[in-house]
Amino acid sequence: MSRIGVDPVGIRLMSPKLFHLNLKIEGLTSPQANILKQEMLSVGGEAAVSSGVITCGAAATDAIISGTRKQMQNVIKKLNMQPFGLKKVADKIKNAIENIYKDEIIFRAGRHRWVLGKRILIF
Repeated sequence: MSRIGVDPVGIRLMSPKLFHLNLKIEGLTSPQANILKQEMLSVGGEAAVSSGVITCGAAATDAIISGTRKQMQNVIKKLNMQPFGLKKVADKIKNAIENIYKDEIIFRAGRHRWVLGKRILIF
């Protein structure tokens, strides 16, 4: 933007809108996926879910959500107020976003925890 002469204040205001995050969430129920999609759309983001979610014909689905950091933060707030275990989904989204912007990544599986980025870790 600076190379085309955009004002520095404009660059600061617009830059966060240019970076989109894409997250895959696995194993959602149809009600969870329906609400997640509605909430992502309400904040200006997007969510791709199985077509069977509309009729609750799919027992479970994965979802890919896409949006800016601000949109993700807004959807986290909305999901925290929703039923069907969506607070847990909100926590996972929050954790993923926090890890994206860190120099090290915390990977959790069950009761195990690994910190990636400080040293080489081979599974």
